[in-house]
Amino acid sequence: MYEEKSLTLKEAQKLLDASWHCSNAELASSLQNWIIELLQPLASNGVAEAQYIITSLEDSEEPNEEEFVRRYTERLQEGAEAEIPEAIFYLAHSYWENGNYEKSAPLYQKAAAAGHAYSKWCYGLDLISGRGVNQDGSAGLKLIEEAAKLKFEAAIQFMSDAFALGKYGFPKDESAAAIWQRELSSGDLIGL
Repeated sequence: MYEEKSLTLKEAQKLLDASWHCSNAELASSLQNWIIELLQPLASNGVAEAQYIITSLEDSEEPNEEEFVRRYTERLQEGAEAEIPEAIFYLAHSYWENGNYEKSAPLYQKAAAAGHAYSKWCYGLDLISGRGVNQDGSAGLKLIEEAAKLKFEAAIQFMSDAFALGKYGFPKDESAAAIWQRELSSGDLIGL
C-alpha cells in the first residue's frame, strides 16, 4: 500500500508540473482535474499530501493577485503544519525571495531533514554563506553532496565543478569531476 501511495503521489506531482508548464489553459485544467481524480481516494483516506494538492487545485474563481498570494501562503502554512516537505520548501522559498533569510533557513533545514533534495541544496548554500544561520561550510557541503546524490541537478554541477577546480575543500580530481559530470546526462534529474 505504501509503495502504491508513493507512486500515485509521484505521478500526481509529474502531472502537476506538466500543468504548470502548459500554455493551453483548457489542457492545464484537464490535467488538474485528472490529478484531483487520481488523488481523491488517497485524500479520502486522510493522506495529507493528497489533501494538500487537491485543495490547492480546487479554486474555480480567478482571484486578484493580492488574494492569490494570501491563499497561496495560507495553503503553504497549512501544508507545512501537516509536515509536507514540498509545502515546507515552498514556504521557505517564499520567505527567501522576500529576503527574510532568518525565516527561510529553518524551514529549508526542516524540509532537508525530511529528505527534500531542493531543500538540501538551499540549506547547504545557506550554511556555506551564513545566510540566515551560523556559517558551517562543512555541514553545507555535506548537504549539497546529499542533494547531488538525490539527483538534484544544480548540486551535481556544483560537485563536478568543485572537484574540477579543487574548490570548497575538495581535492582537484578530474576523475571525480567527470563522474559527477556524467550524472548530468541522467534522465531522472531534479531541476530547479
